[in-house]
Amino acid sequence: MPATITRVSATQADGNAIATNGHYKAGVTITIEVEFSESVTVEPGSGTPTLALETGDTDQVATYVSGSGTDILKFQYTIQEGDDTSALDYASESALSLNGRIIQSGGEDAILTLPTVGTENSIAGSNTIVVDTEAPTFDIDPDGVAMGETARPEPGASVGLAEFEYLLEDALKTDNYTDSNDLVLTTPSQKDGDLFPIGTTTLEYTLTDRAGNSATDVILITVYDRESPTIVVPNTFTIFLGEDGTRRTHAGFRRRRARHS
Repeated sequence: MPATITRVSATQADGNAIATNGHYKAGVTITIEVEFSESVTVEPGSGTPTLALETGDTDQVATYVSGSGTDILKFQYTIQEGDDTSALDYASESALSLNGRIIQSGGEDAILTLPTVGTENSIAGSNTIVVDTEAPTFDIDPDGVAMGETARPEPGASVGLAEFEYLLEDALKTDNYTDSNDLVLTTPSQKDGDLFPIGTTTLEYTLTDRAGNSATDVILITVYDRESPTIVVPNTFTIFLGEDGTRRTHAGFRRRRARHS
């Protein structure tokens, strides 16, 4: 009786064990194992067997890498930008292509029909692998009314970052596969209570989804110098002429505030 395919599963991502319900981004290499009912041999030839995968608008393939002489053949697929699926699986029951090679067992060609897509012994039935190459989106509105009030403090004023927390709560945070509560927000290095110098300070926030895709938004905090400079000028200026002809002067000063032009 010829060898048959009994199970297909994804076992590694970049050499590490696949996580249950794992999320993976572009550049990660997934190892897929095709298990046969007995040991098989991939006979020499010019082509390389492939496994067609369902990966969104553009389907990709996993390429055979090792396993001849055992009951498990290993294929690898590197996630490309634009790939997208909530449950990685092969494209159909006939997705395994020999491309000029022969897979045999005991001199008989193996039967290459895969388990039905989405069933227990398929990739999706063995692991829930989310392929996600899209960054989350969020928007911190720097033009909000309250933002305008706190973004322009008096020089030297202590403006706490806590005053901007409402902006993050109200920000529209969305992702195609990660719940908004599971998105990780990285906040600026400034601490609550830090002073902002005169000029513009950039506060950078980064939002990361479970696959590791990230998006960045910023708040620009501008502190204007609205305090006029001060100068000291004589209020009175008196010249005393001594009997010997010498002169002494005396100036009475008072502090005045210059006007902005």
